[in-house]
Amino acid sequence: MKLSVIIVNYNVKHYLYQCLDSLYKAIKDIDAEVFVVDNHSKDASVAYVSRRFQKVNYVESNHNLGFARANNIAIRQSEGEYVLLLNPDTVVGEDTIRRVIAFMDENPEAARTYCGRYQDGKIAHKEKSEALYIHYLTTLEDQGDPIASLSLGDFYFYGSEFTEKDYSKALIHYSHRSLFANPKALCGLGLCYLDRMEDEKDSARAYIAFSKAAALGSMEAVYHLADCYEHGYFVAPDYSFAYQLIETAYNEALNLFAVERMNWFDYPELAYRMAHFYEKGIGVERNEEAALKYYLLTELSSSLRTTFMGFDKDPKMLSNAQAAIEELGKKHKLIKNPMVYDVDTFEDSLVAQGITQEERTLANVTWNEETNELEFDIVYPLPTLIVDIGNLTAGFVTGTVHWSLKDVANYKLSGESHFTRIRGNYDDGFAFSYQNEEGELISIFEIYFRPDRKEENR
Repeated sequence: MKLSVIIVNYNVKHYLYQCLDSLYKAIKDIDAEVFVVDNHSKDASVAYVSRRFQKVNYVESNHNLGFARANNIAIRQSEGEYVLLLNPDTVVGEDTIRRVIAFMDENPEAARTYCGRYQDGKIAHKEKSEALYIHYLTTLEDQGDPIASLSLGDFYFYGSEFTEKDYSKALIHYSHRSLFANPKALCGLGLCYLDRMEDEKDSARAYIAFSKAAALGSMEAVYHLADCYEHGYFVAPDYSFAYQLIETAYNEALNLFAVERMNWFDYPELAYRMAHFYEKGIGVERNEEAALKYYLLTELSSSLRTTFMGFDKDPKMLSNAQAAIEELGKKHKLIKNPMVYDVDTFEDSLVAQGITQEERTLANVTWNEETNELEFDIVYPLPTLIVDIGNLTAGFVTGTVHWSLKDVANYKLSGESHFTRIRGNYDDGFAFSYQNEEGELISIFEIYFRPDRKEENR
């Protein structure tokens, strides 16, 4: 069958009559079926039109299902290659449907284009457009399209404004033959096995799915595996191993987030787990300052991801991170303030920036020998990640940043100004350097701090 036409009706029997009359003229030479889903009309709509239009498949509901659910009921019964969702107040031109079908036949990518535009928010997310989106994805999945299967799995896993999440349906799509050995689908399967009701959890299958995805290189699978080892899903709890899994994946994700600025969308979950482990002392020595840093990076990266993706993938994680920042901030008497470019921020940001080979420029170095304060500018040509734990803020900066470091005992400055890396810490000092053609590190600027400085001056 070529076409299935679905009309959802509610108390508009005269419009419905006109619509069906024009529709049957338009599909006269087309292999088509017509569904009318009546949402418990009070005007005897079905009785009014059924005498004239006896070939229609009437679906009468004993209550108002709403537009999307009514369409989905008919879509599940339909057999057409294409589905047309038609409003009952529409008068169809005699050649309109024939021309649309011809276009679809000549442009098989049209369904895929519609789905892409819907996902990108270029098509308004309404009940009608969502129903068509689901139908097109299902059609593409039947053709063996793995992206469609994955999209359907995600759709039912997260749910939408018009469709409740349904882990059973998500499992079906994540398990589609086209997604065999797909890491993201395997992670989806694992989450479905864990996120179902308590008596339906299947931690063994979840662990196996995450393990397979991790073996295929999925960073997302690594932090789900760490959750298994932390909480004892199928395996005995092993806090040290859980931390090692997260730390290893975190360093790779940090480089993607802070340096390469691409393929970093798993970073917020890894930063959040690093914060959690440091705050609670799970698999690593408890360190609330480190926990704060990772919570700040979780907040920043999660907010950026929401901006890029158009929706919040894990709103609970973000709210938990923000609550932890507030709680730890109060405990250590810290409040959110504009960023201050001092030695604490300088040291904290070194770790946060990852390993970069971007060339930066040092300028305007001045030292006050009486106050032991060293000031200088760094010109960052590309956005650079800066973390200021003391003021509970993190962000990307670009352009010229003026740094002011106290308790400096001495410094060395060569005649060069360009560098690609900074090494060191507050105890041992910092060295700005670049790598020459022979692979040697050439230092252009070194900073040494007073050994007798007091901790409270930091």
